[in-house]
Amino acid sequence: MAFGPFYVNATVQYGENPNNAAGPWFTLYPSVNLYNSTTDRSEDAEYMAAQLILGFKVMDSLVIEGGVIWQSGEVDDVTVTGRSWAQDTWSYYIGFGWSPAKNVFIVPEFGIIDYNKLEVDNANDIDYGKLTWLGIKWQINF
Repeated sequence: MAFGPFYVNATVQYGENPNNAAGPWFTLYPSVNLYNSTTDRSEDAEYMAAQLILGFKVMDSLVIEGGVIWQSGEVDDVTVTGRSWAQDTWSYYIGFGWSPAKNVFIVPEFGIIDYNKLEVDNANDIDYGKLTWLGIKWQINF
């Protein structure tokens, strides 16, 4: 949605076993269907995500944008009764879109991904830490 020079974009997603399709959700271990071939038992993983982006068009050639992304996955263990795996990750970024000429784009960006902890019932949690990046993308459309 746009409000003059301001805009807001949002998405919400839900899926079962998205990592079984080798999707881009590999930041979350508990988004994979778990299967125990010995007992022929399987558990579906639930995946939820939401994204909110806020932007401001300074002029036709310059846009400032920031966003936050949340992902959550959960699955029950198929080898240990009463154990489940759960993880929430958060991503934050701010970027600038500059177009100095027609079909030329330069986009510097700074962001943080907080992988948080993989929470395991009846076991120690695993801390995956954070990733920080500073990058720039340039693109020319012919």
